[in-house]
Amino acid sequence: MELWLTEHAKGKEFGVLLAEKKALRQVLGLDPQIQKIAGREKFEARETQSIFLLNGALGFERFMVVGVSEKNATAEKIRRATGMAVRTAQFFKAKKISFISPKTPSVRELEAGRAIAEAGVLANYSFQKYKTKKEEQKSLLETIELEGKFSTGDEKELRDAFLVCKNANMCRDLINDNSQTVTPALIESKARETAKKTGLKIKVFGEKDLRKMKMGLFLAVSQANTTPPRMVVLEWNGDRQSKNKTVLVGKGICFDTGGLDLKPGSSMETMRQDMAGAATVLGVLKTCAELKIKKNIVGILGLTENLIGEKSYRQGDVLTSMKGLTVENNSTDAEGRLVLADCLYYGATAFDPTLIVSIATLTGNVRQCLGSAVAGFCSTEERTAEKIMHAADKTGELAWRMPLNEDYLAETKSQRADLRSTNKCKTNGMIYGAAFLSNFVEEKPYLHIDIAGTAFLEELPRAYLETGATGYGVRLLVEMLGK
Repeated sequence: MELWLTEHAKGKEFGVLLAEKKALRQVLGLDPQIQKIAGREKFEARETQSIFLLNGALGFERFMVVGVSEKNATAEKIRRATGMAVRTAQFFKAKKISFISPKTPSVRELEAGRAIAEAGVLANYSFQKYKTKKEEQKSLLETIELEGKFSTGDEKELRDAFLVCKNANMCRDLINDNSQTVTPALIESKARETAKKTGLKIKVFGEKDLRKMKMGLFLAVSQANTTPPRMVVLEWNGDRQSKNKTVLVGKGICFDTGGLDLKPGSSMETMRQDMAGAATVLGVLKTCAELKIKKNIVGILGLTENLIGEKSYRQGDVLTSMKGLTVENNSTDAEGRLVLADCLYYGATAFDPTLIVSIATLTGNVRQCLGSAVAGFCSTEERTAEKIMHAADKTGELAWRMPLNEDYLAETKSQRADLRSTNKCKTNGMIYGAAFLSNFVEEKPYLHIDIAGTAFLEELPRAYLETGATGYGVRLLVEMLGK
């Protein structure tokens, strides 16, 4: 999909006007046909309300006016309205959609344009790799045209936002595909290809390397694998004058059966998405390199599977981490935190970061708490918490802070070992995951984001996201890191 920026819309195939109620009089004055149909349909520019002109208006073959808000418009409401318009254009098999200057006085022109560009790319995504009948495949747009008076700097911001969302869609492809296809080897290959194209530094640690490094937690999870585990490390050095460095660690469990603590079949059905954290980190590093962000970022992908076999690791065994801390394994279905723990310790000691971030589909508990619209996070530093909340508001990838205090940290102690892998209190799983992992970051400022609810939509689609992988986290982290 291409983005065209123009002062006057040139495409005449499918035109769209987004409007909020306070600009309704201006909208009605644009064309007599719009005024006529708006009156008949009692159009008031409420959110999700729209009118459609099959014979067009303002010189377009087809034209659509989409309501944004009865009160004040926001960037997120503009994204939702854009998604609605894109889906309508897809239904009519349009190849080009043209957004004329939105009538949303509550939102700055550039911010509105950015929201349209973002949602246009995200809503135009569809995973159709295994659809064999052409008539059942969704018709996708080829071009999105955005009308407005944009400066050179504005145009760069819009194109950057467009690129970030294209990389989010790349992650969605990885997450949506078959787990037998998207193995640790495949993700390594994708990372190598990305590094070659973008100039990222890459280093891959295979199974023998992990043994030399004494990553006992990571290796225990991998014992019954069909594909050997590996840890992929990507580096972007965008500011060589600065000693500040952020390490991102992504959980990459390419398929999770739950191990010997077998998941119910209904829970296992979507476990190809348990590598969403690693996919997100790959997408973020790719974006940092392509946008030449002036920050130093390291991405660590912990890639393996959690399968069942005669070599499966067992509940109740005590395992030894790379750090040397011993861990009582209370559940083979709590494998993600074991892999992350070794990767976090490596990142903390190898790179001496000023911030370390883990992102993972870690717990079902976060979904029970926050559903699929909001991710949960814990932060040991107030400034980082404020930055991620600001990024969440800016991107619409919402996040909610959970507490992380001494009481939760005390719960991680084990009678048989240094630590226990799961919580005694069965209702604080998301927080416990962060508390457990905080033992492996060497007292570096630490941010943990649990995306188990937001990475994958199992229910109905949203305004600009279809059912399946969402790409959550790419836009959020790029926004946070870029500031």
